[in-house]
Amino acid sequence: MGLKEFFKPRPDKFVQLLIEQAEITLHGMDALESYMKKRSAKHAATVRQAEKDADEVRRILID
Repeated sequence: MGLKEFFKPRPDKFVQLLIEQAEITLHGMDALESYMKKRSAKHAATVRQAEKDADEVRRILID
């Protein structure tokens, strides 16, 4: 690998990750709304999973 390849800019995935974060947030808000209308273990699990997914994308975004 030459020096030119070493310093080659990597594709910026910030915008794509931001869009993914927004989609997960929207999904989480929909899940939270469903949970508030009908409190069930299924809806609660969906909210928790959306939170975990959003946390993972946020972690990648800020790294």
